[in-house]
Amino acid sequence: MRSVAHILFGILVLFVSLSGPALEGNVEIWHSTFAAKGGIGPVLKGQEGVARAMAEYEAAGGKVFGEQISIRAGGGRTIPDFYGQNAQGIREFIEVKNGPGAALNPNQQRLIPIIQQSGGVPVGGNAAAAGLTPGVPIPPTPVRVITYP
Repeated sequence: MRSVAHILFGILVLFVSLSGPALEGNVEIWHSTFAAKGGIGPVLKGQEGVARAMAEYEAAGGKVFGEQISIRAGGGRTIPDFYGQNAQGIREFIEVKNGPGAALNPNQQRLIPIIQQSGGVPVGGNAAAAGLTPGVPIPPTPVRVITYP
């Protein structure tokens, strides 16, 4: 049995396809409004923030070693936006939040302090590409959260 959302989506698609060009502007407005609350909109906003943070990090003398490194800690897994060495020579993970509604999710809120206090275990190809050894624990490591309004 189809959900109500599937049925409503089907009706919307039918309505738009039957309406033709006369409603294109309205569909775009509807799409932009919907995208801002979910879908690709927040993803693009996040990517924009990460690109900005990485550029600022390197401009300040830091070196980015890799992006999207999975870290297992405290029985869970989190994926900070990037890993690098700041201008003072300290290796750290960076999590970026871009926009007025952007905030750490509950998983990040729980695991970031564990990584900072106890370390974690990097996993996956992105960890290896960043110079970490997947499966080998790392010591307590700073995790900096950069927030853009």
